[in-house]
Amino acid sequence: MGEAELVKIKRRPLTDHYILVERKPLPCVDSEEWQRWMSGPREQRLVACHKFLDYTIVETYFVGFDVAPNQSNRPLVFETIVIGGRMNGMVENYSTWKDAEKGHKHACALVKGSLH
Repeated sequence: MGEAELVKIKRRPLTDHYILVERKPLPCVDSEEWQRWMSGPREQRLVACHKFLDYTIVETYFVGFDVAPNQSNRPLVFETIVIGGRMNGMVENYSTWKDAEKGHKHACALVKGSLH
């Protein structure tokens, strides 16, 4: 593959990628802009992170792309993941920052309940 083909691939329009502007996901069709935004400070993507005494971590963040294209009328661009403990591997996805905050609290409550 020649250099011209690589440039075309690199600059092709994105259809399911997003950046956050004031906590709202906005479509981003320019791959270079999306890559710049996603390589910025992690804090701009982090909704919440909680660590429990048993070393379980619940983390909710903006992933930057629709994790389930064509499966929802709203893009699922936020994700809560549980790492460690009895709930290890639990994943939930959301369309808005507000829903992601609610989902994070719910996941933390489930983890807390599993500690007893």
